Amino acid sequence: KMDPRVKVSQADLEMQFEVDQQIVEAREKVSKALAEARKLRKQLSSLRSRVAGHQELSQAISSLHRKLLTILGPTLPTNPNYSGDIGQSKDLTSLQYLDGALGQLEYVVESADAAPTPDAITSFHQRKQVMESTLGQWNAIKTKDLPHLNSLLRQAKLPAISFRNGEG
Repeated sequence: KMDPRVKVSQADLEMQFEVDQQIVEAREKVSKALAEARKLRKQLSSLRSRVAGHQELSQAISSLHRKLLTILGPTLPTNPNYSGDIGQSKDLTSLQYLDGALGQLEYVVESADAAPTPDAITSFHQRKQVMESTLGQWNAIKTKDLPHLNSLLRQAKLPAISFRNGEG
């Protein structure tokens, strides 16, 4: 039942729900890619010491690591007591930035019993375009760079790596 104190139309509530669902869907995609990328970064870091004697392999790992860091973006400092400013990423295309930005946008849309503002809708569409580009770059890493590195690892008689759960 609607709260009688809330003066909002059913159409506005439906629009709010629809936009919120789109944000949630986008955020799920970014969060999945972010988790995979973090796992891959961890594996690349641990692999570096094992391939010290293989120059081609070391170069391939370094190249993939640089691409990965660009897509991940800088790790922002945590601020467990919420005091002061934790800083803000200057890279508006990274997975970490997009994850946070979409989370804030989801809060803004959900926090009012009203249709999303035009600014919120515009902001979402802008973030979604950036997200699609960033996820395209992430997909290129998964489908081109990682298979190339795994091929080099197999040639060196080392186990392949993977960003997926339960693999590598």
